[in-house]
Amino acid sequence: MKSILIALIIFIPFTLRLKGYSQTIIESNTNPAQTQKQCSYYYTDASGLSFDYWLPPSNCATSASGTFNLFLYAKWKNIEASAYPSVIQAQFKNSLLQTITVSKTVGPFTLSLPAPTFVGGTSRNIPCHVTSPFTISLGDYKNTSNNAVDYNTIITSTFEWTLPSGWQTNSGQTGTFVGASSITVIPPASSATVSISVKAKANTQKSAAATLQITRNLEDFSITGSRSVVYQSNVHYEVPSYPGISYSWQLPIDWPTVGNSNYIDVIAGCNSGNLRVTMSGCNGPKTSETPITTSIIALGTTITGYNFVCASGTQFTVPGLAPGTNITWNASSNLTLSSALSNYCTYTANSNGSGWIEATINAPACGTSVTLPRKTVWVGTPDASSISGPATIGKNQPASFTAQLSLDSYPDSYYWTTSPSSGVTIYPDGRYASMSFANSGTYQVVMRAHNSCGWCDYVIAYINVLDGYYLVVSPNPATTEATIELVNTSKEKDSKEPEWDLDVYDSFQGLKEKKTKLKTAETKINTSGWKDGVYVIRATVGDKVFTEKMMVKH
Repeated sequence: MKSILIALIIFIPFTLRLKGYSQTIIESNTNPAQTQKQCSYYYTDASGLSFDYWLPPSNCATSASGTFNLFLYAKWKNIEASAYPSVIQAQFKNSLLQTITVSKTVGPFTLSLPAPTFVGGTSRNIPCHVTSPFTISLGDYKNTSNNAVDYNTIITSTFEWTLPSGWQTNSGQTGTFVGASSITVIPPASSATVSISVKAKANTQKSAAATLQITRNLEDFSITGSRSVVYQSNVHYEVPSYPGISYSWQLPIDWPTVGNSNYIDVIAGCNSGNLRVTMSGCNGPKTSETPITTSIIALGTTITGYNFVCASGTQFTVPGLAPGTNITWNASSNLTLSSALSNYCTYTANSNGSGWIEATINAPACGTSVTLPRKTVWVGTPDASSISGPATIGKNQPASFTAQLSLDSYPDSYYWTTSPSSGVTIYPDGRYASMSFANSGTYQVVMRAHNSCGWCDYVIAYINVLDGYYLVVSPNPATTEATIELVNTSKEKDSKEPEWDLDVYDSFQGLKEKKTKLKTAETKINTSGWKDGVYVIRATVGDKVFTEKMMVKH
């Protein structure tokens, strides 16, 4: 490789001379052999004339220059081009305006070539069974001296590689060859530790060798397969498969022995423990271990079946029961076990209400048992206990009633009626019903609820329908204050509000509040300091007395 550095020197004569120009030459004043050292050159000719010059850079750093100065100063860069001869040329015009060219060959110069470095360090492990290509790369090969000559420039892009026997590049190169700063190599199947060396190269100059050691040992590996298994289930475990490698498996206590390939299919035993596998080959064994947890029933297993039990019976099942295990069934007192086979059973209802079913899984060979979470069920028909609503209402006034029962009983329909039913309008809405009574008197409000097991017993509430006055307490129960309203349901209402007296008694007949000659239908009483309990409210209108109960609860 040659790099030509051209210096164009313009000659400006002071007097005309016609001879001696062919004798003009470039001489070396100082010319060190190393790069980065200052060199000086000068020009002579028979005429003794001087001239201007300049020196453009190539593999030469910028030089000092000046007018009418016969000397050139240069520093040659520490790069590959400087390892080859370079030609300096000078060109000028004489007094006859003839172009004169002179030249001088300099170099090659001695480069500073440090040993290369490997990306990733000076050692690498390639398992003995691996024959797939991989890449080896060198670090940046640049000048690091912080100077104005060649800092951070690439010294050379040419390197001499030496591969061990049996190795080759992906392009088929073997032994010692010249290549770039990155090569892709193909290793043979071998367990031998080898070295790959590399030198930086510039023409005939070479750096000291850098060596990458290649070991052929097994690398860390992991075991694939479930870490949580069920007793007596078939499980599969596997590790990587490599040619020329042997495998040894060690299982938890009481698990059956297995083969020596890179995978096993085994029936889980009773015990938890560590699963261990050792690979042998490639300069020594390599072991991997993982904990295994064994249970006699799969984690998260629950009892399946309907959420209610009727007298006709309901079947319940435990899915995934392992061979060699059995079930002990248990239930609440309102359920009777009618049959139990394998992993299922049938329970029948012997009364109504909330109930539960429980299953305990037993593994006699393992000496262990596991009780599954209880399954809550409803037993029998709905358990309607009462009807909430007003105890007193005026004629033609709306009254709302609510069936009190557990919604866990899965009611799907309701039946509402009254006795007597004449003059009563009913607006049913599931467990709620709104009613209006056209006649005064005492009525039975009747309700039944239904679910998949049938109808429950009748539930009855009583209501007095008045034609005249009655009392309404709101809220009831009261906490700090209650409003007492005297309601007049008579069709022939007085033109003005009646005058009435109010008395409130506690459960011991003690008078708690007394108001007289009330002119409005509503009045308020302060209950904030009263004890929790039931109080009797009495309203006197003329010679008639009306009563109602009020509850106080803080």
